[in-house]
Amino acid sequence: MPSRLPQRIPDPTLPIMEKAPDGSFYMNQTWYLYLYNLGTQVLPMGSGQPAIWSANGAAGNILESGGVNVPPVSVAPSSVTVGNATNAVNATNATNATNATNATYSTTGAVGTDNTTIATTAFVQQQAFGLSGQAWTNETSNRSNNTTYTNSTGRAIMVAVTITSVSGATASGAITVATNQIATKNVAASLTDCAMFIVPAGATYSINVTGTGSSIASWWELR
Repeated sequence: MPSRLPQRIPDPTLPIMEKAPDGSFYMNQTWYLYLYNLGTQVLPMGSGQPAIWSANGAAGNILESGGVNVPPVSVAPSSVTVGNATNAVNATNATNATNATNATYSTTGAVGTDNTTIATTAFVQQQAFGLSGQAWTNETSNRSNNTTYTNSTGRAIMVAVTITSVSGATASGAITVATNQIATKNVAASLTDCAMFIVPAGATYSINVTGTGSSIASWWELR
């Protein structure tokens, strides 16, 4: 009569060890019966018991998940020990915690090509345009027409220049950033209009307002 024990290797996704409600661990019944059958048919040891032993060399009963006792397992001390799963998880968590502690965090420095350093939220906000510490400041008294300035803040800034024209004459403001004339703001006669542009960190910038009687009414910077 053929054996009713499992004849094929169980599904590899089926866990060999399972955890009981009391915290102890037991071998899955399907795996146990398969290994028992393998031990009695392929690896006979004279006693008729399977070649499965516990770490301390003592025989014992393994409880199936439903609470049914399956045949005792005699174990050789030389076999691989199934460790405490909780300790294994704790060890993994400890390793992850250590790796996180040893990771490099950046709080200062310039933006570059480093793709291995972890940046803090404060660092990202300090580098991003319009966040953390940037505010509109009135630079009217510190700026002049057709004069080149350098953005030395370490971050991109925004410039807002108000241009005023007079009656019967138009005004024009040529905006230059990093030696490139990026735009021209034209203002009709007797009007006031605003030219706004962004200046990258380290770049130079200027605006040249021309036109009879035209002038710069105000100059603000988000920096």
